[in-house]
Amino acid sequence: MPAALYHVADLRAEDRTYGELGAFLDGFVFDLAARPVPQSTYFSADIAQWLALEVAAAALNDGGYDAGHGLPSERTGVILGNSLTGEHTRATSMRLRWPFVEWLLRETVRAEGLPMTQAELLIAAAGVHFRSHFPATNEDTLAGNVIKLRILAFLKYFLTLQPQSCRSGTSPFFGRVEG
Repeated sequence: MPAALYHVADLRAEDRTYGELGAFLDGFVFDLAARPVPQSTYFSADIAQWLALEVAAAALNDGGYDAGHGLPSERTGVILGNSLTGEHTRATSMRLRWPFVEWLLRETVRAEGLPMTQAELLIAAAGVHFRSHFPATNEDTLAGNVIKLRILAFLKYFLTLQPQSCRSGTSPFFGRVEG
């Protein structure tokens, strides 16, 4: 999206930003062929999951444990937090808000006394166009705090979860790796 759609100099402007600086990761590429991840899962999950998996793999490799081989399982654990605020999560949230936007458009048409027959055509076309900008949803879309599971699956280890570990996206995960 062009920055001009969101940027204004007025600090009081609603739903816009006056910020001009940001920090971004550019050029990250997840090697889908090198990881046991179904393509449909890859496209429906947030890129933060794949970044976390690659960082974990690189850290293990740097520590001399290529793909987790040789890890002392009795002394190895994963501690990870995730705010679930990646771009994919935001985009999915937008797509899932379409029923509300559709309702709001119909209510506005009624309130303004506009002909509903023409509005229905516009709303239907807008729905297709709106949803086309966001990834389709599937069983992996709202999987929540699964990054830790992906890392442990990559390590081919089983884990012992604490019951509260999946209650929210920001809850930390404490799991014991059992190899």
